[in-house]
Amino acid sequence: MFIMMKIASFINYAKLEFMGKEHREFPKILEVLKDNPRGMSVKQISEAIGVNRISVGHYLEILLLLGEVDMETYGQAKVFFLSKRIPINAMMDLTSDAVLMLNEEKKIVSTNEKMSALLGIENNFQGIDAEKIIYEKLLIDISELIDSGIEGEKVSKEITISVSGEEQYFQMKIIPTVFSDGSSGITIIFVDITDYKKSLIALAESENKLLTLIQKLSDFLNYVDEYEKINADIRNPLQAIVGLTDLEGGKIANRVYDEALEIDKSLRELDIGWREAENIRDFIRKYVAINNILLNAA
Repeated sequence: MFIMMKIASFINYAKLEFMGKEHREFPKILEVLKDNPRGMSVKQISEAIGVNRISVGHYLEILLLLGEVDMETYGQAKVFFLSKRIPINAMMDLTSDAVLMLNEEKKIVSTNEKMSALLGIENNFQGIDAEKIIYEKLLIDISELIDSGIEGEKVSKEITISVSGEEQYFQMKIIPTVFSDGSSGITIIFVDITDYKKSLIALAESENKLLTLIQKLSDFLNYVDEYEKINADIRNPLQAIVGLTDLEGGKIANRVYDEALEIDKSLRELDIGWREAENIRDFIRKYVAINNILLNAA
């Protein structure tokens, strides 16, 4: 930040010092450099525009700082060219992010196409109150964050914007900026992170579903464990009954008949131990048949 302030101070000093009556020399320098794409030395430029070398050297320093010219060194000679850098406005339109530049009065200085579309503003945006239009179009209040940026702080904050009724997510960055005329301001950048956020939300939902499934599975396994215990508790007496029946025939039928009915009832309720249930039902049917025969005989 200190370096940026020094640069701004130097630019302001340079503008006041040289861009008064001498401002007409800048276009001259740029014009002769345009006509000589192979580059020119300070001496050559001085002779071409009819200005002393010391003044031309100062002008070139300012133009270098402003990004209007480039310089290459060959030995002790310095050769100057027109800058081949992409103009800032063109660079802004090359990025996929939405970019907005404000001056110290929070008025819009420049914006790229993506930000213009996001804010719904036309080409005559310069001088518009940025805070007002951002609040009106995006329904977010970032006045305090803008103030922090103008005071020299870098700001980064995640924001949510409703665009055509759909929520979109952005990482907003506010960067203190020094413009080419030496004035200060800020650059606001909206980085679209909607796809990233939606992926995180979907992942969180999937994790919740997985946790729910695991919990249900755990409950089910606990239920199965209990189920198996109950089944074992029933199966043991059941096997004993069937075994005794096979050994003794119908002699002990009366003694175990009531127990067999109770076990059969439990098995029907639990709907388990199908084979065991069928065995005991065969026993009950056999007992009933024997009993009927005895009653008929009597």
